Amino acid sequence: MVFRKFRIKKYRIFRHKPHTMDRNFVNVMLLGLAFMLIFTAFQTGGMIQQTVVNSIHSREPSYTANGYTSLCIIYAVMAVANWIAPSVVVITGPKLAMVFGGATYCLFIANFLFPKVWVLYFLSFVIGVGAAG
Repeated sequence: MVFRKFRIKKYRIFRHKPHTMDRNFVNVMLLGLAFMLIFTAFQTGGMIQQTVVNSIHSREPSYTANGYTSLCIIYAVMAVANWIAPSVVVITGPKLAMVFGGATYCLFIANFLFPKVWVLYFLSFVIGVGAAG
């Protein structure tokens, strides 16, 4: 009789609902995946930026941009903007700051579809601000 009650309790333990993933965990995983894809595209673009700029210059001689100057602008602005970024994140909130940062990366990646020298340098400044936030 005692053994029978134990079997029933053991059976009831395993009759609960299957494990489901926590919603917050899924959100963090999706956010990580999205930024991994954005940073992969940005880093790839940064590594081949000078080659792409040279290719555009060979087709259109008036295009005089420099990929290394663009990267210099990005990282110099990011270094300065990192001093004010925590204050901006506190004011805007982390969600809006991440959306703004992700949007700046997407704009910079897309600037090679319509190459203009001033757009490249302007978006280099913008992504430097966005990367700090």
